[in-house]
Amino acid sequence: MIYSIQRYCIHDGNGIRTTVFFKGCQLHCPWCANPESQEPSVQIGYLEHKCSDCGKCEQICPKHAIQNHRIDHQLCDCCGRCVYYCPQEALQIYGEEYSVEQLVQELLRDRIFYEQSGGGVTFSGGEATFQAEYLLKTASALQEKGIHTALESNGLFSSQMCNRLSQTIDQFLIDLKHMDDSHHKKILGVSNQMILQNLHALSDKDLTIRLPVIPGFNDNEANLRQTARFARHLNVPLQLLGFHNMGTSKYHALGLSYDYESIPSMSISQLEEKKEICRQEWKCIL
Repeated sequence: MIYSIQRYCIHDGNGIRTTVFFKGCQLHCPWCANPESQEPSVQIGYLEHKCSDCGKCEQICPKHAIQNHRIDHQLCDCCGRCVYYCPQEALQIYGEEYSVEQLVQELLRDRIFYEQSGGGVTFSGGEATFQAEYLLKTASALQEKGIHTALESNGLFSSQMCNRLSQTIDQFLIDLKHMDDSHHKKILGVSNQMILQNLHALSDKDLTIRLPVIPGFNDNEANLRQTARFARHLNVPLQLLGFHNMGTSKYHALGLSYDYESIPSMSISQLEEKKEICRQEWKCIL
């Protein structure tokens, strides 16, 4: 289940890339910018700013799941009729099934850009390893075609999966959200030990540790320094990603509340201050 394919990406690995966003994730991070990525099933969102109040969606819905332009997700079976008939494209469907063969053929359309730029395909999400076998089959098929592959991941996969991924994935971009295990468990509900173990196991590969800098969660000096020292220990780059709240409209579209809606996006200068702290511990900060 895929919810988006984005072309000409330049921040998701080497060169020009096509990024495939998988649906489903083990974590529901409260700051997540892509709430449509969290659930593994198809979802329909309502974009209020596009709506013309024509009422067509209410008339066409066979389950009567739309009332006053609000979707009752308990009744909705995501048949997509409302999306198809909406004249203003105010309804959007998140999620589409591709076979491995279909997805590979779609990705090979951009082969010339990969070859000219040293790029390739990046698997993201959600969490791509949530659909582990599908991911591995797709990556293997691309590998046979000589396409470079990268994986953006939360790092929550078994050691056996780690070994299998290392055989089909060329580049790893792994999040490390907090060094303190108890705080990681408190906010995210899971330990960080599996993530740390996988980072150790992948440290001899093309690996970048990514730290999404989240205000009030992991942006304090102690955690920044500890994360940088860990990256130095593994001798791999550490990339800091500034928090932004641009996913707010997606939460509204899905009828969800967003805990970080009122927190402003991090400025370039604020992010640079955090990077400078990390550089005092490790030179390779991106």
